[in-house]
Amino acid sequence: MISQQANKPTKLLMVRHTAVEESYAWRCYGASDLGLSPEGAAHVASVAEELSGHSPDRIYHSGLQRARVLANATAEVVSTDIELIADARLAELNFGQWEGLTWDEIFTSGHDIARLIHEPETFAPPEGETTFALRDRVLAWFESVPREGVTIAVAHGGTISALRGTLLGLPAADWPALMPALGEIIPIGSVHFG
Repeated sequence: MISQQANKPTKLLMVRHTAVEESYAWRCYGASDLGLSPEGAAHVASVAEELSGHSPDRIYHSGLQRARVLANATAEVVSTDIELIADARLAELNFGQWEGLTWDEIFTSGHDIARLIHEPETFAPPEGETTFALRDRVLAWFESVPREGVTIAVAHGGTISALRGTLLGLPAADWPALMPALGEIIPIGSVHFG
């Protein structure tokens, strides 16, 4: 007899959290633990409903509030004994001393933000992390994910684009173009996850 799990497709879906507090709309907030805006909170229900249609076996999230809210909402819609896992390796890039500053403040203080993608191995914001440090931790998470059933990961734009870019063999300078919209669901191809 074939188990029900054996008949289930194997896939990984990554989804970016919904919109954060409006006061942070033009600010750097990678590792900062922010809540959602009213629009972001309203968007959670439709994204959770769409995600639940994939009948996930497990849901990961970064542990940051903006990702955790969507993960919890999806688990509630699925309404089964689903595995809900917080994993800090899915967190956004730690921007160190840039956290909370506006992008204009970072630019006008003489920081070259482009160095994050042009020098991904060595450049980090003061007290932050390099782009390749982000890549390495999200790849370590990816390698640890069970290769059976349906996995959903609620994460962040930088985390998702770093994983996608790495799996596609693209240089870090091309990763920003792979950043999903807020609430967008991204299937990670079976070529890498089957």
